[in-house]
Amino acid sequence: MEIRRYRRSAFGQLRTLVGDCLVLYRVDEHLIRRLGKITMLIHRCYALGPGRTRNIRSMTQFEFLAVIISIVLAFGISDILSTWGEQIRLRKTVRHYGLLSAWTALLLIVMIQLWWSLWQERDRTEWTLIEFFVLISPFLLIALIAYVLTPPHEHGERDLKRYYFENSTWIFGLAALYLASTMLLSGVIRGDSIFERANAFRTAGLSLMILLAVWKNERFHLAAAIAAYGLLFGWAAMTLPALTS
Repeated sequence: MEIRRYRRSAFGQLRTLVGDCLVLYRVDEHLIRRLGKITMLIHRCYALGPGRTRNIRSMTQFEFLAVIISIVLAFGISDILSTWGEQIRLRKTVRHYGLLSAWTALLLIVMIQLWWSLWQERDRTEWTLIEFFVLISPFLLIALIAYVLTPPHEHGERDLKRYYFENSTWIFGLAALYLASTMLLSGVIRGDSIFERANAFRTAGLSLMILLAVWKNERFHLAAAIAAYGLLFGWAAMTLPALTS
């Protein structure tokens, strides 16, 4: 009762103060009455107290962890989309390279798929710090790949083909680490066997990324991009769970 009395007093003083200020600035009485009703509504909501909020559900550990994971992934997606927009704006001074565009499009699809697959962990109620690191590692790596894969925003003539092959070792080396981290996540968090069908796709992709990291032949990179799309869509069709409520 004492707390509610203080609340009423505080909101009453606030309403009086705001009303006085409005009168001082010659605002009409209709607006003052409306403001009074709004402050009273706020007072009623606030006066509900803890006894009326028992049905409000607290945040789960999964929701807490999903926030930081989503932020990390958003950085990577932002890199890709901002680079595409910049290349469109500076299209007269940029030498586009279709292979680089194909990989960035593939990476965007993988990022969306990775975020989608996070829903599988919604029923897990307890997380350790090590499990969280295992869970967030693929997201950190894929955001880093997006940053390295997308060329910096610079004015003047740019050759994206040269940029691609100058950085291909880092790009596909990180991609290999990403696939290895997803295999670790599958085993540690989900308890999947190493002989799961999904790991066969990951192993094939891992081998392909290692070859791309060390071999800078343009024809091979083109063939590998086509193969990577095939692996991604084949894996998704076979293993991606439905997002259910």
